[in-house]
Amino acid sequence: MQKTDQTRFLPPCLLTISTQSLCNIIYFLINPTNLRYSVDLFSLEFPYIDWRIISAAMANRGPSYGLSREVQEKIDQKYDPDLEHRLLDWIVAQCGGSMERPQPGKQNFQKWLMDGTVLCRLINSLYPRGKEPIKKIQETQMAFKQMEKISQFLQAAEAYGVTTTDIFQTVDLWEGKDMAAVQRTLMALGSVAVTKDDGHYRGDRDWFHRKAQGYRREFTDEQLRQGESLIGLQMGSNRGASQWSFSIR
Repeated sequence: MQKTDQTRFLPPCLLTISTQSLCNIIYFLINPTNLRYSVDLFSLEFPYIDWRIISAAMANRGPSYGLSREVQEKIDQKYDPDLEHRLLDWIVAQCGGSMERPQPGKQNFQKWLMDGTVLCRLINSLYPRGKEPIKKIQETQMAFKQMEKISQFLQAAEAYGVTTTDIFQTVDLWEGKDMAAVQRTLMALGSVAVTKDDGHYRGDRDWFHRKAQGYRREFTDEQLRQGESLIGLQMGSNRGASQWSFSIR
């Protein structure tokens, strides 16, 4: 009985990669929550793979059931419609031009942002002309390219000053898993922009709170030497102490 060449059943793109790389692809598919910054790295590591197939597979996710559905409902309850209205006002004012405003509602807000184009335009508008962090913004229908633009926005937002804890995950927006987290990131971005006050913020400054800034005090050498001779209150005190209440037996 002749042996069958098993490799002829594999896609040509998988014949040229190592076992470790193939495991990375499988891990990438079954762990979509790790898409925050990794999508662009995979496109560089595997440029010959048709990512449209992977994107389509990730796009066809069914609804949540049971415990997962309960968790998702609790996450959805954190979404703030009033905050959505404020963020829409700011993004349209900040980006300017012919930016179209979507209809109210969480799903419309998610569809408006999910391709990453609006987000990239938003972060670029906070920089002076010629110093934009995202050099090329192209509208595309490819899911993988859309997630890549979201990833670029997240990296640029963190470099701009948004803390890591305020950064949402790519799937939070692209799959609509946690739109409240998306709102939190945009609010943090607006707060940083208002706090910087570098002339690139557009809109009502009352839409966002200024971030607290530290106050640094400078002391002279003489003041520092005088401080060394002082006894701190935590060291205790013997003022007013006497042996009046003690008796010798």
